[in-house]
Amino acid sequence: MIEFSEVQTYGWVLNTIGFVGCLVLLLLGWRFFAKKVYMFLLIPFVLLAVFFMMFRLETRIDAAGIHYRMFPAELHETTIPWGRVDRLQVRSYILQSRTTQKYNTYSIFDKYGLYITLNSGDGRVVVLGTKKPEELKKQVMLITRSMRR
Repeated sequence: MIEFSEVQTYGWVLNTIGFVGCLVLLLLGWRFFAKKVYMFLLIPFVLLAVFFMMFRLETRIDAAGIHYRMFPAELHETTIPWGRVDRLQVRSYILQSRTTQKYNTYSIFDKYGLYITLNSGDGRVVVLGTKKPEELKKQVMLITRSMRR
């Protein structure tokens, strides 16, 4: 049974920065800013911090295919069935690959990605970032062996 699952978030660093920033604005802001300016600074900062705390990339590989979702940007999970997959490859990537039109990249601060080449004929590639490249490489080897049979 082939199975891989990964959930990525922006991590504790950005969450901590957001929380501390909100706390500083809350404690010091009222004293130093006029009430309207204070609220003008606090509300967008809090909303931005909450947005980054919610953001996550969910990736799952099973017998049905490759499933992924970038929450909250995508509310529903996208599935790529094995019949649409032409080639799989785990490798490092650079930011320039995000700007080409044939790549759809879903990533959160990653150095490695799962390149999924679709057999749609237009050369479209979906790249899913991963923080577990070694574990994913093992699963990709198992998948490619089973696809050749």
